[in-house]
Amino acid sequence: MDVKAILLVGGHETPFAGRPAVLLDVLGKPLLHRIVETLREQLAADITVVLEPKMLEDPLPVGVKALEAQAESHIRATEQAFDARGESAPETILLIRLGGYAEIDWKEMVECHQKQRAKVLRAYKGTQALDIFCLSPLRSNEAAYLLRNDLQRTRTDSLHYQTHGYVNSLQTPHDLRKLATDALHRRCQMQPVGKQIRPGIWAGEGARVDRGARLVAPVYIGKRAKVRSGAVVTRSSAVEHHSVIDCGTVVENATVLPFSILGPGLDVSHSIVGARQIFHLKRNAQAVIEDPKLLDESSPNVGIRLLAGVGALVSFLPRLAYEGFRSSKADEPEQPKLDAVTAECSKNYGATNVYEKKDQARAVAEFPGALAVAREYGNQ
Repeated sequence: MDVKAILLVGGHETPFAGRPAVLLDVLGKPLLHRIVETLREQLAADITVVLEPKMLEDPLPVGVKALEAQAESHIRATEQAFDARGESAPETILLIRLGGYAEIDWKEMVECHQKQRAKVLRAYKGTQALDIFCLSPLRSNEAAYLLRNDLQRTRTDSLHYQTHGYVNSLQTPHDLRKLATDALHRRCQMQPVGKQIRPGIWAGEGARVDRGARLVAPVYIGKRAKVRSGAVVTRSSAVEHHSVIDCGTVVENATVLPFSILGPGLDVSHSIVGARQIFHLKRNAQAVIEDPKLLDESSPNVGIRLLAGVGALVSFLPRLAYEGFRSSKADEPEQPKLDAVTAECSKNYGATNVYEKKDQARAVAEFPGALAVAREYGNQ
């Protein structure tokens, strides 16, 4: 089966860094990579991806062609990709706009197109038309007409292919969060990247979960992510690669995007967090967090991350030596009690004192917009 696939990256941009949802990681891998792998597995397709310059952060799989063009030039670039069939023309050209996520039996769809010798075959989910087409390579005029009408109209009537697989339009952040939840609950075919270390708990390569942390299934902890002591990750949450959940922070029914650093003592729920921003799903509200003690972001560059770690260590050692010198002095006044010290330090980021006695009332500090809450969770 000789098939060429042209993937047009577009659709709805997320509030995080203005990137289309298909370029974001979901359970350890960008959606674009998942679709590419499926097309190769089922069809051994020759794949070309049309997208804007500098849009990719993760390199495409080996052998996949990237055709970069500005948004206003996408139509022309896609037409050129359609016409560039090489010496041996494929039997079918798949034209897919990646605005959403769909699980389709690609082999069955292509066979249906070839058996019916259709000029254009379009995929449907019930009555919902999907931006997924099978075209004859000899019908470049059909492709040009389709592209110039934003994939909404065809030059001749198209045949319908009904898919019964999972479809998510990814139109809103709610849809992005729902995709991760559906995958963790096995409502679709998407598999988390990593090992299932316990029933319903997946961890990527190099993920670190401190002994004092709690994971309540189903959850996902991505590659080289860190969940520190006292933290709780629960209710279908996904902590993507290289993220950090600091001590005492609770992540409930939320997605933490790659390279995000959540500070200590936070309660983050029903949210998507990343790029120093938080989107609260229930309130449909977004806020930028400027205080790095609450939410920060590490660099995707390995060298920069190593330098930052060395810098933190170098600045910590003199403080450690100074504290040791102070404690060794005989005339040093009595140190303040631990409760008083931690209470004073916690004022810097709005958290309550996690060492307070359990019978004391639990104070709650809400951040702007009530998007995150710092709260005492004891030894959880």
